Amino acid sequence: MKRILITGASGFVGSHVVNYFADLVDDYEVSAAVRTLPLNTESPLLSPKLTLIAVGNLTDQTQWQQALQDVDVVIHCAAIATALNSDSLAEQNNDFTMVNTLATLHLARQAAEAKVSQFVFMSSIKAETADDAYGKSKQAAEKGLQALNTDMVVGILRPSIVYGSGVKGNIASLTKVLKKHIPLPFGLIKNKRSFLSVQNLVGLIQYLIEQNRAGVYNVSDGQTISTTDLLKAMRAGTNSKSILLPVPTSVFNLAGRLLNKQDVISRLVGDAEVDISHTLQNTDWKPTGNTAELITQYLKSER
Repeated sequence: MKRILITGASGFVGSHVVNYFADLVDDYEVSAAVRTLPLNTESPLLSPKLTLIAVGNLTDQTQWQQALQDVDVVIHCAAIATALNSDSLAEQNNDFTMVNTLATLHLARQAAEAKVSQFVFMSSIKAETADDAYGKSKQAAEKGLQALNTDMVVGILRPSIVYGSGVKGNIASLTKVLKKHIPLPFGLIKNKRSFLSVQNLVGLIQYLIEQNRAGVYNVSDGQTISTTDLLKAMRAGTNSKSILLPVPTSVFNLAGRLLNKQDVISRLVGDAEVDISHTLQNTDWKPTGNTAELITQYLKSER
């Protein structure tokens, strides 16, 4: 039986990882690291088969020794995707660096000292290009992990946009809009975007652990979907009556230039296709399901 410590356990991805491995009680003994205890009554950590450990805020001074005792595998899901301080760009960058880079490397070094055999890092596809502070902080963590001079096996996952029960961010925002049944101008968007079911992600984590695999792996459902088809799938899942108006992509691009909001527009109508060919060629893991159908299914389950 392997003993696993999962960080970021109360977050969207972390909670799914915790509950998945905790249910495999014959194969894994799971500890879940959270910031504080007790958890609130709406906590997604449902399984009674796990041990909860409070570790406080993630910094380069966090003490992990007790949590790492007798642990075989660390799955590091804890991170921030938005800055904690918004007073200045420099402070925002410092937030990302502290939590996503320095705290990650601090945990990894303590894990190696505790004789942990494997460290699985939940990075981001944004680490590939590092176009923003978040992506830069994840990329820096990847480089630091790869430079560690230890016997610990390090696996790095770069997921695309992850969806599933309890998801937050843009998908949650779009869901709220669709539930208002208002018309939306996204009926003619023919872009290509990659998404990732949280269950497909958990499946790859399990594969890396069982095979004791190192390396860097891009992860998605292995297919793309347009913004228009995404909204159609979400509309079916929420039973929304929103009409998707046929507004050309060129209108969005023009609006983006005029309002200096090209980044926002790009997230709506631009391409974001993730190449997972290396992952497929170098593992026996295969994503399952159709993205549109999976999105509809999980939204129906949350009605």
